[in-house]
Amino acid sequence: METMPQAQPQVPGPISAGNPLYAHTPDELRRVEVIDPTGERVGRVKTVVLAPDRESAHAVISSGGFLGFGAKEVLVPLDDLNVTEENKLQIGATREELQARDDYVPDQYVELHPERPISEFSAFEPMQEEPVRLPTMPRDPAAPAQ
Repeated sequence: METMPQAQPQVPGPISAGNPLYAHTPDELRRVEVIDPTGERVGRVKTVVLAPDRESAHAVISSGGFLGFGAKEVLVPLDDLNVTEENKLQIGATREELQARDDYVPDQYVELHPERPISEFSAFEPMQEEPVRLPTMPRDPAAPAQ
């Protein structure tokens, strides 16, 4: 059973609005157990993504199934999750309510960079690919200067 590591204190930005989850990286939230209000396990965090509106971050929760097979992946806004004293994440929904939600569609969301705190995505920019660096061509010493 995985629990969340302790977050480093951070000044809340406009996105975090005091929510301690935004001080964590997506990697730190990955595989953390999600429980319902009664303490029953309802799933685990698979990853953290940026919504198409670029205004909100969501946890992708894997719920149901057996050993990862047949599990349903659903989106839960980070603001709908609370950290428990046991460093688990609590949602105000039951397993059945999670199972009734629409399936997560990966093509509609952008996965956040796994090693940066979520609060650093203040503009919620998607993870940038490294730019392709073209090799520089050796200059012909006989060519005129430009």
